[in-house]
Amino acid sequence: MSHFQILIRFVFIAAFLAVGKVAAQSELEPLVVKANKEVGTEDADQTPVKESSSEVSEDSGEATDLKEEKRKAEVKALNGERELIEARMSLRAEKFKEEIAALKEEKELLALENSLAKERLSRELTELKAENERLSVKMDALSKELSLAGLESKKALMEELAALKLEEERLILSNSILSKKMEGELTGLRLEDTRLKLKRSALDVGVAELQAKLSMKEKGDLVDNIVYRDEEIMYLQEPFLDGVLHVSDRRIALNGPIWSGLADYVSERINFFNNESVEYPIFLVIDSSPGGSVMSGYKILKSMHGSTAPVFVVVKSYAASMAASIATLAERSYSYPNAVILHHQISWGVSG
Repeated sequence: MSHFQILIRFVFIAAFLAVGKVAAQSELEPLVVKANKEVGTEDADQTPVKESSSEVSEDSGEATDLKEEKRKAEVKALNGERELIEARMSLRAEKFKEEIAALKEEKELLALENSLAKERLSRELTELKAENERLSVKMDALSKELSLAGLESKKALMEELAALKLEEERLILSNSILSKKMEGELTGLRLEDTRLKLKRSALDVGVAELQAKLSMKEKGDLVDNIVYRDEEIMYLQEPFLDGVLHVSDRRIALNGPIWSGLADYVSERINFFNNESVEYPIFLVIDSSPGGSVMSGYKILKSMHGSTAPVFVVVKSYAASMAASIATLAERSYSYPNAVILHHQISWGVSG
């Protein structure tokens, strides 16, 4: 509840009490005065009447008594009503006093709270002012530090720029010197390149001459190595005649390690030559083979033994392990005088 509302309420109650008190006095006081006056006049009038006539006084006395009793009864009723109004007014005044006391207490409490809040606000304002002053001092110090740092960084930047400018000038001069040197070296390289081109041209001419000579020699060798086919000599059912082995073009080369791919190739060639003819022998020529897979070698042996045309083995240089076994287990085997055939016990084992 605000102070203004409390004041309005207090004024309204005071005005109401004042109006009620004035109304009570205006109603009660005239009755009392009138009653007293009438009673006085009646008493004043009764004396001459009593003196004049006793009958008239008796009649008027009875009438006066009735009026007096009626007036007293009215006065008593009015007095009772006045007392009731006064009691109500007194009760209302006490209640008003209690309300006024409560309002005064609330006013004092609010005043105390306002004072406390004002003190707190004053203390907070003081603290804020102190903090503001401290921050202002700190900001001034920081501003000075930043200004000093800016000046120092600007000075360092100027020094660095001066150093970079000197370095740039030095590099420009150095690059100019290097450019001159590189131009000289480039001129020398161009001269050397021209010299090399001349040498290369001379070498190309020599290589062309050598290639021409080599081509002529190869063609001469081809002419010398021409074999004139004689069907009776080339394909013989008995190729070894007069100490000379005649190997026809029905030959299969077996060189290097024996593996599944080589075994497939040999088997296919044996089948191919069998399809051409089963009368003339097939030659399995081993230049150099260290052997290899037992299963692949066994496949070659199965193809040799399953061939309708005879399969003869010729060892020219070296046959070892499975290659030596193929040469040994063939229907016929031939070898050059210096050929090496190496047999060994088949090794086996399990590893994991």
